[in-house]
Amino acid sequence: MNNRRTYLFIFFIALLIAGCSRLFQDYQDETFAMDENDVAACKIFGADSLSVGRIIDGLMDTSFTSRADSISFILQDSLKVVTVSENHPWQITLESDTSFMVLSLPSVSLNTNIYINDPINIHVYSTTGQALEPESRSPSLTMIAGCSEIRAFYNFNLSSGNYLIKVTADDLNNTLFVLLGND
Repeated sequence: MNNRRTYLFIFFIALLIAGCSRLFQDYQDETFAMDENDVAACKIFGADSLSVGRIIDGLMDTSFTSRADSISFILQDSLKVVTVSENHPWQITLESDTSFMVLSLPSVSLNTNIYINDPINIHVYSTTGQALEPESRSPSLTMIAGCSEIRAFYNFNLSSGNYLIKVTADDLNNTLFVLLGND
């Protein structure tokens, strides 16, 4: 009786080892690659010593009749305007838990990717005041595994022009933005 239990126990252990070994082999050679925009964003995050500073704050002491007025007001201060990143990230200093800046796209960019190294929220508005919903707002696990700097990701379909970006965050801090478009 004990021999039978021993053989049965050994058989189950051998079966478990064989099954796990095969399962491990199935996933051992599987790799995931980041797409070229994600790789470019990661490289730009790595060049944080080249970051261009921007200080953005709330618009509490002003009143505007339209989003276009807000954008025109913010455009007067070039330190509150960001464009597509060439080879540097934008270092954004938040002076209030809800801050505003302008995204200026000089050329048509069908997909505008915004990578952020902090888990903050952004909302994009057109000059007509329409809230623009992102096509995607979550970084993929492949993106996070390939580049630990990426904490938030937004993808928008935008044409050329100026857009109001509302940034909300719980903690006032410096954060890095990388904006990439496919012109």
